[in-house]
Amino acid sequence: MTSAPTPPGQDDIHEGTVLDRPDGEPPGASAGRPWFRSNAFLAVVGGLLVVAGLYILGLIAIVLLAGDRTRDRESRVGGAVLIFAWMFTWTLPGASPYMAFTLLGIAAYFLGRSAMRRRAGEVRAGWRSPAALAAVAVVAAVAGLVPHGIRSSGFDADEAAAKVLAAREDGTARRVSGSDFPIYGGQSFQDDFRPIDAAQRLVAAARLRFTNTPMYYVVLFEQNDETKLTGDGEPCFSASETHSVHGLSGDVVNLGRQDAREEDGGCLPLLKGTKRELEPVKST
Repeated sequence: MTSAPTPPGQDDIHEGTVLDRPDGEPPGASAGRPWFRSNAFLAVVGGLLVVAGLYILGLIAIVLLAGDRTRDRESRVGGAVLIFAWMFTWTLPGASPYMAFTLLGIAAYFLGRSAMRRRAGEVRAGWRSPAALAAVAVVAAVAGLVPHGIRSSGFDADEAAAKVLAAREDGTARRVSGSDFPIYGGQSFQDDFRPIDAAQRLVAAARLRFTNTPMYYVVLFEQNDETKLTGDGEPCFSASETHSVHGLSGDVVNLGRQDAREEDGGCLPLLKGTKRELEPVKST
């Protein structure tokens, strides 16, 4: 007995052989695909809102995209990994550049495969969108390593702190501005640059977003005169002042001031164990 022929448009989606229409939608998908799986929705949730700090929505976008069986397998995998790489870029600016390179490389491979299959007619869908995303992933991967991504800073943490203190004294520290958003995110819109009476400092090595150029964050703390310790035994600081130091040029950027809130007892919230990383500020 021979099996009945497959009805038109009912390809085996479980094997990733759905044939898409030229506009990028598989047969019947525009009517059957819910709005929360649309390209526009995924771009907003997995792209724009991630930049705004809503990282949980990025994870939701990954799940929605990876589970959308109306799309070809390569575009699902490549798109999901690309969203994760985007989240990685905005959540962990100090992480290893090799991790970002690996994620972007995987995304580029699968998106490129999707574009080739579509152009060859294996999947009836527009090939330009996945090809463009694959190209963006390749460029981002290369820019994350070349020319500064795997270089080390030209000075250590103590020297970075000294550069910040010197810049505070001679006024050479540049104030952060809105144009710095790709690097510093929400801190770029800081408008309070009143200097503090620095007593302690905390220095953390990091890397710039996208290029992975080495840098340091130097946070200066002002001691609360009325309260010495927080409830969990950490020092009580009434205000902080954050600076970034470019690891190659030594340029200092003032990222602004943060004051403790009354509801926090006049103490800045600190991670447990921060006191072990603090150093006294030495006058220049």
